[in-house]
Amino acid sequence: MKRVLILDTPSRFTRFGGEQRMAGLIYHGISKRFKTYYLGSETAYLKTDQNSFILPHVEGGKKSSLYDSTLVRMVYYLVHIRGLRYLRDYKGKIEEWLDGIKPDVIIENSVQDYRLSSLIKERFPKAKRIYIDHGSISTLDKGSVLDKHNIPLSIGTGLSGVSLDRIKRRFFESFDLCVGLNMEQYKAIKEYTGKAAYIPNGIEKPIAVNEQQRKRIMERYGISKGDFVVLNIGRMFERQKNVSMLIKAFMTTKGDKMKLVLVGTGPDLAYYKSLAESDGRIIFLGTLSEEELSAMYYVSSLFVLPSIWEGFPLTLLEAANHGVPIILSTNTYFEDFKRKGIKIDTFDPYSEEQISKMIVSYFGSKSKRMSASRESAKISRAFSLESMMKKYVAQIEKL
Repeated sequence: MKRVLILDTPSRFTRFGGEQRMAGLIYHGISKRFKTYYLGSETAYLKTDQNSFILPHVEGGKKSSLYDSTLVRMVYYLVHIRGLRYLRDYKGKIEEWLDGIKPDVIIENSVQDYRLSSLIKERFPKAKRIYIDHGSISTLDKGSVLDKHNIPLSIGTGLSGVSLDRIKRRFFESFDLCVGLNMEQYKAIKEYTGKAAYIPNGIEKPIAVNEQQRKRIMERYGISKGDFVVLNIGRMFERQKNVSMLIKAFMTTKGDKMKLVLVGTGPDLAYYKSLAESDGRIIFLGTLSEEELSAMYYVSSLFVLPSIWEGFPLTLLEAANHGVPIILSTNTYFEDFKRKGIKIDTFDPYSEEQISKMIVSYFGSKSKRMSASRESAKISRAFSLESMMKKYVAQIEKL
């Protein structure tokens, strides 16, 4: 039986996020077919078991503005990430654990796992490497290798070069398979390597509505029957998620019956709370259990995704699976939806006015919400977890 190792060392710093969720989904989804192992921290999606090497979680403090400095980012990725400083206390134990596994396949979701994955490959030369791109590499804008947004790739991986295109080519070619989660990413990866696969995310059927859980959620957060609840779920990371624009847009709306619920944690959470502190209609929930999250979807009236970029967000699929109307930034209305005839209203992610007007239009129109719910049902039928896992199994078998 093939031995598959899933890396998720960035989980040391966050328990909640798309990369962490993907690691958990694949770990559980392929374990019936392969001997599956995990190296990372406990997350909301994966707990300790006998096949895991669990790293202690590092509680993140308030985000420092220094991190936005190009020089600071260069030093951080050169010393901390490329030098694997965050694993220095566990190096011997990890090597001993890996020697007992002898992985055949290594799967990683983050550029921050690149150096560790490369060293494991050196230790086990026959092992195959799979990289799942969440948009962080394939859709990088062209620019200087020392641009602060490109430093995780150019400095963190050690792939030295004079152009971003050349570094990206070397990065993707270093893997045995690179997975694009949406069609745009798949096409972008194919520009750099022929070892590409298109595997969109999928979702399983939602937990049945629990009326008691839904009632508890509403009472706990002051949501009344008849409230129009705007929902956003994800890592609180401004550079990608653009939640500040959603908050500002919502604050221009009127009416006590409207609520904005933000679920998730991340480095910019404190900033978002300070931005929203004057509007009591904005509610921050942090991390929820699967049962609580399902109840929150059933409470919601509209799901809004204002992101600058995404891979294929599972929260969008979950919202669709629960029948919630969805509106998206133009950057996250993927070709995948267009090909399947799925129509979703979109807005400019940089336009506070567009976001505000669209939210208000859904608040005032039951027919718009009903029509959007029908489109959500199409998404739910088109992207299943079973189909997704079959594709990963087939690719691993092929390797």
